[in-house]
Amino acid sequence: MLRYIPVPNNYESDALGEYISFDIHIINEDNDILLSISDVSTNENLVSDLCNLCNAGQLDPIHIYDVIEDTI
Repeated sequence: MLRYIPVPNNYESDALGEYISFDIHIINEDNDILLSISDVSTNENLVSDLCNLCNAGQLDPIHIYDVIEDTI
């Protein structure tokens, strides 16, 4: 069973300065991080809802980039 977890992280860019964005960690049953996707969105609710949908459907990690692109 995989878990998709939203993780807040601090970022900095020349255009935006400092900001908080949310990464997605995909974790297996042994709590190993299989994949970490950085800076998905600054919208916590969007990333949290996306993780909940991925968890409910047990999305295969191979599809996560397409799902993020379609969501954003």
